[in-house]
Amino acid sequence: MDVLASTLPPTSNLSAQKAWDFIKIADLSPLIERLVKIDKWKKKHAILAVQQYRNYIFLRKKYPSKELPPSKEIDAVWHAHLLHTKEYFMFCEQVFGYYLHHHPHVTNNSKADLEKLFNLTQELYKREFGSYINRVKKSVLVGMLEWVFIRMLTNEKGEVR
Repeated sequence: MDVLASTLPPTSNLSAQKAWDFIKIADLSPLIERLVKIDKWKKKHAILAVQQYRNYIFLRKKYPSKELPPSKEIDAVWHAHLLHTKEYFMFCEQVFGYYLHHHPHVTNNSKADLEKLFNLTQELYKREFGSYINRVKKSVLVGMLEWVFIRMLTNEKGEVR
């Protein structure tokens, strides 16, 4: 477990499965609202990112001794959750039995170490959920390049040239 993972002794003895049952139904709609209204995400992206965050929290519960950095999108949802301090505290208490601290992995590890750790996050995510964590939001540049590439390969009717 991360040295900074908790400040209180665990008070929840929930199994990973029981915690998952709670995680799946926890009301995280305020996070979606914040991502859409404040951070200007598309609603479908916010919904997907919140689901990935739920999955990530389950990984943290099931593999407490593993250092598992989140994706950028999951991290953004986590930040949004942290802003709802009372709700986040109660959520953590229910799932983990302690307050799960968020600390930046970047300051603790080299880029190579961070990539190795994120690969572990990806492998465990795939093992548990059947797929890797996908990018929720594309950068504007990636979106533009995809558009240009599609335009180059298709005619005005959308047929492949």
